[in-house]
Amino acid sequence: MTQEGESQEETLEQTRSLVHPKSTTKIGNWNVRTLYQSGNVAQVAREMTRRDKDIMGISETHWTGRGKIKIAERETIIYPGRDDNIHREGVAILLSKKASSALIDWTPVNERIIIARFFSKHIKLTVVHIYAPTEDQVKYELYARLQEVLERRNRHDMLIITSDMNAKVGSDNGHYERIMGRHGLGVRNDNGERLCEMCDLNELVVTGTLFPHKNIHKETPNGTIRNQIDHVLVNRRFRNSVKDTRVFRSADIGSDHLLVCTTVKLRLRKQCKEKRCERVKYDIEKLKDADTVRRFNIAVRNRFQVLDNEEFDREEDEVERKFRVIQKTYTETAKEILGRPRKKKKPWISEASWKLVEERGEINKKNVCTNSERVKGQLKEEYKVKDREVKRSLKAHKKKWIDNIASDAEEAARSQHMKTSYSLTKTLCNERPRSSTAVLDKNGNLISGKAEVFIKMDRTLPGNPGTTGFHYRR
Repeated sequence: MTQEGESQEETLEQTRSLVHPKSTTKIGNWNVRTLYQSGNVAQVAREMTRRDKDIMGISETHWTGRGKIKIAERETIIYPGRDDNIHREGVAILLSKKASSALIDWTPVNERIIIARFFSKHIKLTVVHIYAPTEDQVKYELYARLQEVLERRNRHDMLIITSDMNAKVGSDNGHYERIMGRHGLGVRNDNGERLCEMCDLNELVVTGTLFPHKNIHKETPNGTIRNQIDHVLVNRRFRNSVKDTRVFRSADIGSDHLLVCTTVKLRLRKQCKEKRCERVKYDIEKLKDADTVRRFNIAVRNRFQVLDNEEFDREEDEVERKFRVIQKTYTETAKEILGRPRKKKKPWISEASWKLVEERGEINKKNVCTNSERVKGQLKEEYKVKDREVKRSLKAHKKKWIDNIASDAEEAARSQHMKTSYSLTKTLCNERPRSSTAVLDKNGNLISGKAEVFIKMDRTLPGNPGTTGFHYRR
């Protein structure tokens, strides 16, 4: 429903999230006995502001008709009442400015039930307020009507029911562990049994029994007989989003009932990403070296014999056992002999070339460590020969690497694999250009001072006066 003179588009534009994982929403439940008395609406609005409540379900308004009113305190109240102009019963929901802006729609079912739905980014909130009668016949009709409302509601919403049910659920949660805790008050009566059955059928939880509080923070009304008959219910899916439910005795409006408050902070399930088994890659380029292949084969044979003897006593299928032994053998051997591949800046350098580089390094070490001039002369000659071998090997392997990539690129282009062809071509040709941000003055001299560079650059910015007496050198 929209206010008078307000379009549906304007109403939707005003909506804002009411329940959120990073902020709390406070919901009240209060039987005020009457709002028909002068000044009671202002008193309720004042208590709501003092306790920072967002929504308050009100019982026994004694108003007639139905409507939506914005009161002077900037709160909004929606209400249904009797249609026969008798000032009895009646319920209402008082909304703060934040809740009013999040209101999507509301439905006045009858003078004892009202429904309001609120917008939220994560999950929408449906609030139902109920005032139950004491007469049995009317009570049966109320529960039947309430069941119809719960069946028609949106199943994805968070559902909160604030109510004066005149029902004692008690402290014994036997057979009802799913819908109530152990911190109730008193002994369950017939109305409490009916309420528990209704909660069990619709997967609702009585929040007032979940939290340990003193009895004075559970009981209402505030008369000679102290009972826990005003309840706040929530659907079991969002039970962990309710942080507390308790009675505030200091709230006063001349009623024998006390204000029940519930604190809600939306708690969402964490979306855990499935851990995928990453494929372990080994440096298979080393297998191009004959010595590495020989060592790998010997290690595989030795390790297979050891693992096969260790795993022999297991009571397991023979095929599965052999497979596991072979898998473990090759995995551990590859990890030891080959290792993980490292990103190569010069991928054309083969293991043979690196071996020659190491041999040249050994000759250089010997040359540095010896004191004999004769030996030094021999080592220098050996170093020159080995250096020529290194250069020839590097040049030959780079040419071979380029030829192989070119052949692969041609084959990819011939097979219409343009992505592969482009990638290979980019590998060959797309070297990063060497850039220099040095600044030269008008005479071509390099400017090295930071302050001078900033002055020169400032003169060339668009809109700044001055001449462009320098340029970048790249």
